[in-house]
Amino acid sequence: MRNALCLVLLSLAACSSPKTAVVNPGPDTSGTRPAEAPDIVLLTVSGRNLDLLDLFCPPECNLPYLGDAGGAGESLQTEIESLGYTVERDDYIAALQSYDDDGDSIADRLGFLQLVSDLVWIRDNWIGTFEDPTKIVIYAHSHGCVWAHIAASVVPDCPIEVLASIDGVCLQWEADHDGSVDDYVNANGNPWPWDISSPCDEWTVPGQGDRLDTKDVVFDNVRFNLEVKSTGVNLLFGLIADTVDNRRLDGTETDITRLPAGSEGHSDVDDPGSAAYDWVVARLGEILAPPAS
Repeated sequence: MRNALCLVLLSLAACSSPKTAVVNPGPDTSGTRPAEAPDIVLLTVSGRNLDLLDLFCPPECNLPYLGDAGGAGESLQTEIESLGYTVERDDYIAALQSYDDDGDSIADRLGFLQLVSDLVWIRDNWIGTFEDPTKIVIYAHSHGCVWAHIAASVVPDCPIEVLASIDGVCLQWEADHDGSVDDYVNANGNPWPWDISSPCDEWTVPGQGDRLDTKDVVFDNVRFNLEVKSTGVNLLFGLIADTVDNRRLDGTETDITRLPAGSEGHSDVDDPGSAAYDWVVARLGEILAPPAS
């Protein structure tokens, strides 16, 4: 189990990191993608972290725990590579901004703004209208599901092959992040098509009595959504879990596959070796399986 527990009193989240290759195929993106472009880009978005010395530190203390050595990101990358694909991975935190922890002017923990920038870059350089575009797989946990679903919504022309939503939680998200989002919008204007500072209870979906949180909405540019739920049981902090089924904006469940809550708690369902993680690996194997020759 990762070192940082993903819950603080009543909530949690998830995030990942950025693109480093510099490849520009030019204005013509037909034909075969650049040789440098991987088959798959795997992006992880980690959730909220707990600092026992500062219970109100998020988002500043949030870590890309899904990218830890031996963690879900590394393990998933190995699993996808075992299918014969080349993979590049980036890991993000549950925060709007990135953080330079060692003062060298290079971001060490990458936030939502970098995630969106990376999606745009991948779209323009590795997807375009290539015959064999790079495919994007996103693996997000807790508050990271909120950030990942928001990212999909604000880059609607960037195709995402798979979005794995691991026990997404909106509780406490706005308290953690609406201030930083408002400050950014006040300084720069709103570059997004909606007010992302209020992603909870945001979307009216046919057949749903209550408005859905953004983490429960699968946007049209997401081809497959894998939804995992937990029992809500966590060390020290009682109960917290995803209790709402994901839906498309039209109310359907097209290409949404769900694993109902099993015996694993919120802090465990994202861990390699968990039943929930193994289920995601199996579904990815089916979705990404190379075509029979």
